[in-house]
Amino acid sequence: MEDLCRLPGSQHIMRILIIKTTSMGDVVHALPVATDLARHFRQKGAELELDWVVEDTYADLIQWHPAVGRTLPVAVRRWRNAPFSAATRSEWKIWRDSVRGRRYGLVLDLQGLIKSALLSTQAIGPRAGFDRASVREPLATWAYGKTYAVDPKLPPVERVRKLAGAAVGYHPVGNPVFGLRAPPDPGGEVCAFAGRFGEHAFAVLLHGTAREEKRWPDRSWRALLELFEAARRFSILPWGNPAEQARARALTEGLRYAQVAPAMTMAEVTWLMSRANLVAGVDTGLLHLAAAYGAPLVGIFTATDPRVYFPDWLVRAEAVGGVAKPPTPDQVRSVIDRIGRWH
Repeated sequence: MEDLCRLPGSQHIMRILIIKTTSMGDVVHALPVATDLARHFRQKGAELELDWVVEDTYADLIQWHPAVGRTLPVAVRRWRNAPFSAATRSEWKIWRDSVRGRRYGLVLDLQGLIKSALLSTQAIGPRAGFDRASVREPLATWAYGKTYAVDPKLPPVERVRKLAGAAVGYHPVGNPVFGLRAPPDPGGEVCAFAGRFGEHAFAVLLHGTAREEKRWPDRSWRALLELFEAARRFSILPWGNPAEQARARALTEGLRYAQVAPAMTMAEVTWLMSRANLVAGVDTGLLHLAAAYGAPLVGIFTATDPRVYFPDWLVRAEAVGGVAKPPTPDQVRSVIDRIGRWH
């Protein structure tokens, strides 16, 4: 209902708090909601003040969207390891005071978990979320004053768009628009590393994942890299922890055209992907972030359904593989040849 979003005492300022904390892919999928809301209220001649609660790891990502005003980072993953420590209690109080510093016309939980529902109760304003048949954790619905039915079989990006539209009073139309600002120029070591490739085309290959079932076998990655080597195509392998770094070094050993990236922040790897001639990788948050920037994209699926989790609205994007159907290196190479901007 649109009246839920009307700030008390004003007919022209709409103040909304979104709660979507994790994971990276889920947060990326929710970004078009900010675009939809901004467009809706602009068409209504109203001003939108949009705040967002997100895990501190992804705070920079939220700030890249021009429609988001305040980012209110939480550290639930860290807090739950020491819930009664002085540091946790202090950080929680600071966050709670910050979120209670404004009265919202709508507090919208796009996560649908008990933890996100609990966070929503700390904000001042009417709360809304998925109904019991749609939500991921049904107990979360106790926190909402309004609930809405959304088909749980829809792709995640469409689920959150439809929930926001139902709660505010509009129907999302068209393909999702992420509307992110260009990632900042990193300078320093990362810029120098990218400069090694000069005018040569290069691919960013996302091999790392926290979920073992999503991994593509090392032998398959090595075979793909050898195909790149034979074609004299440069590839870059980012990494996010020492184990992934060691894996990248092993995969590229003895290869001239495959390079292990230096340590990079999320902003830096995003900058690199936005300049790549191709991004190929397993089903992770970085793959979806590359999609948000419209990079030529190849998704390598081994444990999840690409019909649900791959961005079919992109022109230069294709998925290969599926649930319990990891693709072969030749299959991936064939798709890469169609998608990559090599000339």
